[in-house]
Amino acid sequence: PALWREALALRSARTALAEREGRARRALAAVGLADTMERPVHELSELARRSIAIARLLIAKPRVILLDEPTAGLSSSARSALLAPVFAIRPQPTILLVEHDPKAVIEYTNRAIVLANGRIATHVASDALENDPVFRNLYAEGL
Repeated sequence: PALWREALALRSARTALAEREGRARRALAAVGLADTMERPVHELSELARRSIAIARLLIAKPRVILLDEPTAGLSSSARSALLAPVFAIRPQPTILLVEHDPKAVIEYTNRAIVLANGRIATHVASDALENDPVFRNLYAEGL
């Protein structure tokens, strides 16, 4: 199926087809995939497929988005290509980012809750994360 049809898979009895298609096109444009609307999904890169998953979320106009390790296995440039459009959405939904990459947390979030052994180890503003002694002890090699 074409990319926009993949995005339209979210059906809603209350939303007309034209509105769903418009949302799909805007969501795909927001994640940088507008120029690949008609390409079959299986022809796209792993990054594009992950971006499609995020575009599918955006179609529903959520107030809260949970991203569970969305950048696992991606390079830093691919990480930025995936996350930057999500964090640029206005109005900004609440985004819960579960991530093992401290650089992604520092770059894209404004608050960080750091877990260690299933417990909250520290809770700080993300821009203060690098200087937090508990965080540095846990993740110094990731900075």
